[in-house]
Amino acid sequence: MSNILIKQLILIINNDGIYLSVDPAQPALANLVDVRDELCRRGITNADFAQIENVIVRGNDQPTLICESPRRYDQEKDKYVQVRVSDEGVHAYLTVRFPDDSELNTSEWDINHKLWEANIRLPIDKDKIKNIVQKRETIVNEIVCTGIPPVHGIDGRVEHKVEVGKKKAPLIRVDGSVDHHQLNHINCVRKSQHLAHLVPPTEGKPGINVFDEPIPCKPGRKVRMPRGINTYISPDELDLYAKYSGILYQENGLLNIEPIYVVPKDVDFSTGDIHYTGDIIVSGDIKTGFTVETDGNILVRGSVDGAVVKSNSGRIVINGGILGKYKAVIEAQQNITAEFAQHAKIVSRNDVEIRKYVLDCEIEAYGFVKIPKGQIIGGTVSSERGIIAHEIGTSKNVRTQIAIGRSIDTNVWMEILQLNKKIKDLKREFDSINEQISFLEVLEKRLNNLNDKKQKELEELLLRRDAIQSRIDELEKEKKTKTKTGDNSFDEFPSVQANYKIYPGVVLQMNQFVEEVSDQLGAIRISLKPTGVEKKVLA
Repeated sequence: MSNILIKQLILIINNDGIYLSVDPAQPALANLVDVRDELCRRGITNADFAQIENVIVRGNDQPTLICESPRRYDQEKDKYVQVRVSDEGVHAYLTVRFPDDSELNTSEWDINHKLWEANIRLPIDKDKIKNIVQKRETIVNEIVCTGIPPVHGIDGRVEHKVEVGKKKAPLIRVDGSVDHHQLNHINCVRKSQHLAHLVPPTEGKPGINVFDEPIPCKPGRKVRMPRGINTYISPDELDLYAKYSGILYQENGLLNIEPIYVVPKDVDFSTGDIHYTGDIIVSGDIKTGFTVETDGNILVRGSVDGAVVKSNSGRIVINGGILGKYKAVIEAQQNITAEFAQHAKIVSRNDVEIRKYVLDCEIEAYGFVKIPKGQIIGGTVSSERGIIAHEIGTSKNVRTQIAIGRSIDTNVWMEILQLNKKIKDLKREFDSINEQISFLEVLEKRLNNLNDKKQKELEELLLRRDAIQSRIDELEKEKKTKTKTGDNSFDEFPSVQANYKIYPGVVLQMNQFVEEVSDQLGAIRISLKPTGVEKKVLA
C-alpha cells in the first residue's frame, strides 16, 4: 500500500483498488486534472472519473474507491491512439482508431494516458473524449485541448491629419461641368496646423500552450514620426505640427513644409488657379483668366495678363509689367511694384510704384503712387498721401484723373493739419526744455546743490514741461477723434508732383477742390496745405 499526497487530496493505492480522500489540514485543494495526471503517470487506465469528481466536490475525508482492480496501459494501443500538437502549441489533436479485437478496446483512460504522455497539461475536453469512446468511430486530428493563443502586438502607425500627395484634377461642378482653373493640387497648411498623429505600437499579450507553458507574443513594430523640414513634434512625441505656413509635400516618407511656393513656369491651364498661404514666386507669366492669391508676398518674374493677383497681407512685385486687358486686378496689403501697367485695376493699402508708365489704369493707394521716371496716361490714379510722376497726361489731351487726400470733409482735413502743426511746435518746445533741464541736472550733480535762482529755474522748467506734455496729449486725443484711427499719414501734406510736365486734360482733385488743367504746366508740385492748395514750380 502507498499513500500519495496531491495537494489536499490523499491517493491510496492498495492491492484491491485505489482510494481517494480529502485532507482538510492541507491548504491547497487539488483538481481533477491533478488526479488524472498522477494516475496517468502511473499508467492506470480504468479509474472512475465521476467518482473522483464527486470526492473533490463534496470534500469527502473518508477514503472512497475510485478504481477497482487497476489496469495498466497496454502499449499495443499506441498504434490506435496518437496525439499531435500544433506547431505553436495552442491545440492538441487526437486520432483514434478502434480495433475489432475487444481485448484492445480503447477507453477514456487510455486516451487520457496518451494525452498525459504527450505532456498535455491544460484541461482536456472530457465530454468529447467520452463521446468518441461511446461512438467507437474513427476520428482523425480532433481538437481535444486548446490553449490560449498569443495576442501579437499591433504595429504603430501614422495617422495623417491632412491630405498628402494630391493629384492634379480639375474641379467638377455640381452640374457636371469641369472647371480647369481649379486643379486643387497644392497642399497648403497654416502655421501650427496639425499634420500627423503617431499611434504607438502595442506590446501584445503572451499565450499559454497545451503544455501549460507561456507562448511569447511579438510586440508591435515602432514607426518613425515623418518629421521633415519646417515641422515640429509635440512634447509627448505623438503629434506633428507645421512650423510655418506653406506648402506641404512628402519626400522619402517625410512631411515637409516649404514656406515659398515656386511656380517654375506660367500660371495657366497646366497649373490652374493658385490659392496659398505663404510667399509665391511665379517664374513665368500669369495668364488671362487665372488667379493667384495668398497671405504672403508674390513675385512674378514675367508679366501679368488679364489675371487676378492678390496678397492679403504682403506685397506684390511684377518684374515684367501688367498687360491688364481691362480684366487684371492687382491687390495687396503692402506695396505693389511693377515695370509698367496698362488697362488694369491696382489697389494697395500702402504704396504703388511703377517704373515706366501707367496707361489707362484705375489705381488706388492708401500710401504714395510713385512713377518718378514714368508717365501717367489716362485712367484714374488716387492716393491718400501723394503722387509723384515724371509726366502726367499727354500732349494729345487724354483725360487723366488724379486725386489725392482723404475722403473726408476738407474743413476737417484742414483742422487735422492745423493740429499737426500745433503738436509739432509743442514737441519742439518740449525738446528744448528737456535740454535745459538736463543741463541743470548735470550742474546740480557737479555742485551738489544749485543756488536759489537756478533751483527756481529748474522747478519752473519742470512745471512747463509737464504742462506741454499734457497739452500734446490733449491735441493727440482731439486728432484721433477727428481721424477716427489716429493714422499718422495725416501728418503730411499730400501733393501731386510732376518732375517734367502736366498736360491739359488732366483733372486734379484734392478732397473737395477740383481743377482741370487747361494749359501745360512744367515741373511742379501741387500740395494741399492748411491755407488751401499751394503750387510750387520745381527747378
